[in-house]
Amino acid sequence: AVRRGGAIGQVFSDLEKYVINSTGGKGVPKLAADGDGGARGAPFYVVAARLTLADLAIFNAVDECVKGPRSQAHFASVERVMRQEYPVLMKCYDQVSSDLAPYLEARQGKFGL
Repeated sequence: AVRRGGAIGQVFSDLEKYVINSTGGKGVPKLAADGDGGARGAPFYVVAARLTLADLAIFNAVDECVKGPRSQAHFASVERVMRQEYPVLMKCYDQVSSDLAPYLEARQGKFGL
């Protein structure tokens, strides 16, 4: 379902193209948090040099597929496909995961997971 051409895959494919087109065609934002224009190792954000709703939306969509509702599971095969098919979306996902790591960990405890 998440592969290109699948029901969800088509959505991710279109979103990946949009992010690439809106970030200079390189899949790297024109603005990075440390001002280096998105060089290797620089923070990756979709719209601005900081976390925005766009980044959170991508994170939530990817997380739902990779880890299920409230990150209760880990679907390694789905994650492998996502990383292969949608590297730009996964770069955003990884950035948000890193930025929100303390919150995400605390959230698991709130839901008794």
